[in-house]
Amino acid sequence: MVWPGLALFISVMAFNLLGDALRDRLDPHLIAEHSH
Repeated sequence: MVWPGLALFISVMAFNLLGDALRDRLDPHLIAEHSH
């Protein structure tokens, strides 16, 4: 079955994107390091 793996993959990707957004919001100085 593909669906459980697909749901897990989507959840992980969403969590990673959310984590990146939160980290950028909490640590603005990381953006300068991250851009290069």
